[in-house]
Amino acid sequence: MYKNMKIVAAAVKDTVRKFSKKDPAKFNLLPFSRLIEITQEMTLDGTDLQVMMKFCFEAGLPVTFAELGVLNTEETLRYAAKRTVARGYRRSGFKSDEFEMYLQFRKINSWGEKITGIRGPKQIAEEFIAQHPEIKATLKKTRKTKIVFLGDSLMTTLHWGANAGYPDILKELYKKYNKRVEIINSGIGGHTSWQGLARLQRDVLAYKPEYCVILFGGNDLFSTKGGKEMKWMRKFRVTMEAMIKILKKNGVKPVLLSGTVINAFQPELYEKEVVAVQKKLASRFKLGLIDTYLSMNSGDPNSRLAPDKIHLNNTGQKAMARIMLGWIAKDLVK
Repeated sequence: MYKNMKIVAAAVKDTVRKFSKKDPAKFNLLPFSRLIEITQEMTLDGTDLQVMMKFCFEAGLPVTFAELGVLNTEETLRYAAKRTVARGYRRSGFKSDEFEMYLQFRKINSWGEKITGIRGPKQIAEEFIAQHPEIKATLKKTRKTKIVFLGDSLMTTLHWGANAGYPDILKELYKKYNKRVEIINSGIGGHTSWQGLARLQRDVLAYKPEYCVILFGGNDLFSTKGGKEMKWMRKFRVTMEAMIKILKKNGVKPVLLSGTVINAFQPELYEKEVVAVQKKLASRFKLGLIDTYLSMNSGDPNSRLAPDKIHLNNTGQKAMARIMLGWIAKDLVK
């Protein structure tokens, strides 16, 4: 492991020498390289990494390329990945290709930008309102309400694919234009529907919201054996039913999202096991349903995806925020 840290640190030094005017010798790059390693070990989209990054940031250690004087661009990230693989070539214990290393550097920079305040939910919300100034009317006229978003990494604050999840974009917008509306983001990366059900009391009911917007299914589908063994998707249907019944019993209005753009599965599989199920549940329980799957797959869906073709990038998160504001304008504006 220590050898791998030194390989990554050396590659970062190469990148700083090529793209920055700062002296790489002034920085202790081993903690930074350890962060890169952790991204290859973690299972929940950076839960452990966030703790380490905050520690490094508070200790004055770099957590982004920007702090080393390097622009966070495709060129610099791919160069760092290329140099890492080149330096680790045929080294004992080092196994990683350029694309995998590129993703690790991209993750670190995305999370680091949020922690350092370079670019996060506030900045993305400002970009969004600049692109769509007409939504100010919807924001200002929305009646007093509290909305909890419950889901996985497609909405979580922590995921690396974007600098802000769409619930966080909405939260920042309402903080600025209408404080009567409270948005709570209870998305956790890697979670299935049954994990969402297990934390329903803590992460939804405890807030006593009027609405709970729900999107699960991707990780449930990943739990199958290549889509051949569908027992977990039967569990998905049962779990979603239980979640809906508990919310309604406690006076919370469930709102289902049909799905999102995701290219990790065959489209027909995701449509059958996630999208169609959400629509049937909404019809059966007479719930609000927002057809996010249809909207997100129109036009050029790939433009809304991070490089892994699963998670949303900033463009995708803004698109989801706009869809949600369409629902709000229809149902929650006076």
